Amino acid sequence: MLIIENGIKAKQLVTSFTELYDDSFTQRWLKETYPVFCVVKYDETKTNPICVALLHKIDFDSLHIFDNPVLLDYIYTMTEHRRNNYAYNLLRKIMKKNKIIGFCCNDESAKLFVKCGFSYHPDKQWMVRFPSLSNTKTKELLNVKSKLELQKMWEYEKTNSPFIIEGTLRHQENIITAKQKYGLEFRVKIISTKYFGDDADIPTIVCFDDEKLVLGKPRYPECFTKHEYIIILVDKHNSGLFSIDIL
Repeated sequence: MLIIENGIKAKQLVTSFTELYDDSFTQRWLKETYPVFCVVKYDETKTNPICVALLHKIDFDSLHIFDNPVLLDYIYTMTEHRRNNYAYNLLRKIMKKNKIIGFCCNDESAKLFVKCGFSYHPDKQWMVRFPSLSNTKTKELLNVKSKLELQKMWEYEKTNSPFIIEGTLRHQENIITAKQKYGLEFRVKIISTKYFGDDADIPTIVCFDDEKLVLGKPRYPECFTKHEYIIILVDKHNSGLFSIDIL
């Protein structure tokens, strides 16, 4: 059972989990952060807390790229057995329920975050929820001016970015049904790593309604029936990469 707690109760829960540990980060977090939010996992009796994760909106987003910035750092206050059995499921449920962007500040937490599907960028010590807006390339993408520069960025992302998903297009279809997660207008590149050469026409999506993405026709239509594609979504301001669910 997962419950989001806040205020005094959340602070008491966090404190009770850390009172026997020399956790300078947690104590500083409790002292400097108000209000306190946390997600608590309870046992079958719904009375005994098993583990806790801290959540808090933080003012790091001076460019207003994110609508709801959230700090999520797991507190290791249990044995290795309990971490392995409870922490993973807790974090996965938090990810799915809150669609959050997480920032992790220690190596032990990083291992759990990576295991749960976050993308880790050790050079910046950022832990970013996938799928979500990529803040690893946001500043670079915001400064992209020309089509050539953007193409170079796409090529880089194709080989280096974790914010790329693979999917197989349905037989003889030129429509991908997708769930829009952010309600923005997108421009899209679809690149086949198994078919298109450097001089081939790459199909693009210019715009779409709430549920359907309409593809431009490629030079070789038969590729739609045979090959996997990497799909990269860039919003209309070039401010980041998004993923979509292919149904």
